[in-house]
Amino acid sequence: MTLTLDQLKKRARQARGGPPSAELTDEEVVNDAGNHLYTMHRWKFADRAPVDLNLVANQEWIDLPDDFGQIIRLARGTDSIVLTTPFEMNQRRALGVTTTDSTGNTFHGTIGLRPDKTVSGRPLAPRTTVLLLQPTPVADGTAAVVMDYRAGWTTLVAPSDPAVVPVYTENLLKALVRAFALGVEEDSLEERLERVQASRIFRTCAAHDGTVQQSWGHISGSAVDMYSTRHRINPLATETAAAPS
Repeated sequence: MTLTLDQLKKRARQARGGPPSAELTDEEVVNDAGNHLYTMHRWKFADRAPVDLNLVANQEWIDLPDDFGQIIRLARGTDSIVLTTPFEMNQRRALGVTTTDSTGNTFHGTIGLRPDKTVSGRPLAPRTTVLLLQPTPVADGTAAVVMDYRAGWTTLVAPSDPAVVPVYTENLLKALVRAFALGVEEDSLEERLERVQASRIFRTCAAHDGTVQQSWGHISGSAVDMYSTRHRINPLATETAAAPS
């Protein structure tokens, strides 16, 4: 069953026995719960297919997918990007460093807020996460790099908007909606979230998520595929099983 914003709002109202306080809306409760679900574990379901990233001339950033959460890997396309820190980016920019090689440009990049969404250094809503570049591209570049990434929560706005989560995490999302609905009202949010994190619901979801795909085939760069369908991985195991001989 697909959970919608309207259904999750009803869960929040049911948990507290009525409407929220004037300082809070049920939409905020639901979206806060969804954001927490995506960040409480390294979910395999959040992994996305590779996407091409394009350069825009005289634009010092690359726009990222709407559901972007985390970078997994950047692969070379027509150009390459070396990930670094904001401090290193500023240092290179101050020194006017530019880098090219025989097959294209080499840029340095870091995740940050889009420059045109800030005033006096303070971000404006909506906050747009981008991949900041140094140096600034001087020409357009199609499929400049290829990015593997992990998605984040997609904000629900309309009553019929569906929660982008697999069926096996729906009970966990409901539990988080309840935790946020009651925790914010009663000033007990941290305690309630810790309770959900330690719950069987969460452990079951995490274990299932780690075994949805039980074989990875040949792992590039490894001598042997250690993880066949005969060797299941439990992401919550406290002890590491001995490798098969």
